[in-house]
Amino acid sequence: MVTTGINSLFVNGTLGEGMSMTVTERKAALEQWIKLKPDRFKTIIAHVSCSSIRDTTELAKHAAGAGADAIAVMCPTLFKPSSITQLVKYLKAVADQAPDTPFLYYDINVLTGVIFDTGEVMRQCKAEIASFSGIKYSCRELGNFEAAQLESENGRYKLAVGAVDEMLLPWLPLGAHVPICHSLMGTIHRATREAYQAGDMKAALASQDSAQKVGIIKRKYGSDIPISKAILRMMGVDMGPVRLPLQDMAPEAYEQLQSELKAVNFLP
Repeated sequence: MVTTGINSLFVNGTLGEGMSMTVTERKAALEQWIKLKPDRFKTIIAHVSCSSIRDTTELAKHAAGAGADAIAVMCPTLFKPSSITQLVKYLKAVADQAPDTPFLYYDINVLTGVIFDTGEVMRQCKAEIASFSGIKYSCRELGNFEAAQLESENGRYKLAVGAVDEMLLPWLPLGAHVPICHSLMGTIHRATREAYQAGDMKAALASQDSAQKVGIIKRKYGSDIPISKAILRMMGVDMGPVRLPLQDMAPEAYEQLQSELKAVNFLP
């Protein structure tokens, strides 16, 4: 990750299968990453969401004590809030357990199934949660993101975007402060962002096209997490098998995927 330009981590997130891990496992994983921080990483954000609010608050307290730079919590996925007010009340209950640690709302409606006005969520969080520092936005709606951007107070509240790995460029003009990507996409995302910031749209679009080619290939093979972990294995980083109900790639599909990624110069 360091060699691809990634300088910060979102620990126990989607690719890390945090929601499939036990509380004990998630604590251990975070502690190991924090040990690596002094020499390698600038910021570590701990994702602490669980089905049980007691487990969530336990992980929030642990993350704060372990030295995480921020904690992130998403909307509950089974017993869901029916209003923004309910959601913010839930988020505040967690944030209050780690009052000195910056708090992010993790908006990933494609998985939670809860779609609220993110700008209004942000407005209420600013009013109710003293440690609120921004949103990790992993949704697809550009307009909803722009509503949040209008509440960001010129960057005082951060907007970290991890919406679609192969589509970073459209988010940058709308005010994305921090791009979040699967670790395998670090080199491409860095090139896209640097070209955009330099005003070189031709280079930014070329880099974006490279990301899109990878995305098109990945989608042919099914669920994102098993495919991404397979690609990381091809890159020399074996993260082990996925957990049920997810399923690892079949060997023949793995070989075909590897061949296609080499054809578009993503893999050597």
